[in-house]
Formats: sequence, C-alpha cells, structure tokens
Amino acid sequence: MSSIQEVLQWKIKVSILKNSVILKQLGLAIGIPFGLVTLIIALSSKGSRDTIYALGLIAALLILTWLLIMVVYRGKYDMEFVVNNNGVLCRTKAKQAKRNRLINSLTVMLSLFTGKPAVAGAGLLA
Repeated sequence: MSSIQEVLQWKIKVSILKNSVILKQLGLAIGIPFGLVTLIIALSSKGSRDTIYALGLIAALLILTWLLIMVVYRGKYDMEFVVNNNGVLCRTKAKQAKRNRLINSLTVMLSLFTGKPAVAGAGLLA
C-alpha cells in the first residue's frame, strides 16, 4: 500500500443548535428525560397549582441553558480535523478546549461550595 505523504487538516465551527446530528443527540439526551419528567409531573399532579411551578422551573432551566450556550459558546463549537498516515484525528480547538476547562472547573468549584457532590462529579467527568 502507498503511504500518504501529506497531511490534510481543516478547522470548522459547528452550529450547536442548527446541526441535525447534534439536535438529534440533544433530543435523546435532554428531550426524552425532561419530556418524561414533565409528563409524570403533569399526570400525577391532578391539576395542582404546584404543577405550574414545577413545569415553569423545567422550562426556565431549558431556557437558561440555551442562553448560556448562546452567550459562552456563541452557539458554535470549534473543531479541527487532521488526516495523515496515523489515521484521522478530530479534536476541539485549543481556544474552545480552554473555555471548556474553565466552565468545567467553575462547575466543580461552585458545586463543592454549595454541597452538591453529584454536580461536582458531572463537572469532573466533563
């Protein structure tokens, strides 16, 4: 087999909320769980006034998450790809990775101060 002598490299900004693959994955990861929680709350509440409060909190969480993505990431995710003899590499661009580390570190620190170990664990995993 012949070896590739040159390296193919490119960078791209992927729209987080307009890319169909990302939207499908978000639908599975966020839509299904929040949809089930919303359905369970709505069905088990029997018209309670607290239902509106709970559903409002869920909606506020989703809206604030969208707002955070738009402010911090500007709705885009910076990626770079490299194709060479060693294979294909897909990674987050350095500036984006630095921003991700900052957000994850803040998540861990703030969750430890508030006594939320589950959130700290999620920040560590991220």
